[in-house]
Amino acid sequence: MRGKYSEQQKIATDKYVAENFDRIQIKVRKGKKDKISLFAEQNNMSMSAFIISLIEAEAERQGFDLSVPPTPSQTRENKKSDK
Repeated sequence: MRGKYSEQQKIATDKYVAENFDRIQIKVRKGKKDKISLFAEQNNMSMSAFIISLIEAEAERQGFDLSVPPTPSQTRENKKSDK
């Protein structure tokens, strides 16, 4: 069953994402997405992780704090690991 997951797993994953993540959508000129994807791949990162790392590096360079409180699930996980 590797590579497949049940409808219940999909629902649980969608719920987790909705509760723990915000979405940012950007538009780029046709063809640029492929170049950004290749650039990210050359840095061994997903496109999303690569863009986030660039934003975080620039925020740090400018002294801007991007930290946020932990999500509810991270708080639960931390409590479990403390036991």
